[in-house]
Amino acid sequence: MNHPETLQVHGGTTHKDIIKTVRTAEIEANKNVELHGRHMYTVLFFDEANTTEAIGLIKEIMCDKSIAGMPLELCENLKIIAACNPYRQ
Repeated sequence: MNHPETLQVHGGTTHKDIIKTVRTAEIEANKNVELHGRHMYTVLFFDEANTTEAIGLIKEIMCDKSIAGMPLELCENLKIIAACNPYRQ
């Protein structure tokens, strides 16, 4: 069984990094469904999502199900979650 995909987000995380991770998670989710059936879920976790300038892209992926306005065909068994840490000065 594959483990959940985690992207440790930080100030240097780029749009390209996020897009690549989403595409990889989508492939893994489809593989997991093929291998284990429709009851297997794959989780993509964006840790510290609010620390990157690409937070808008994460919002677009999670809420709008798109990248740059182009709809994503996300596997229904791919679940995307994010953690936002409290602001610190």
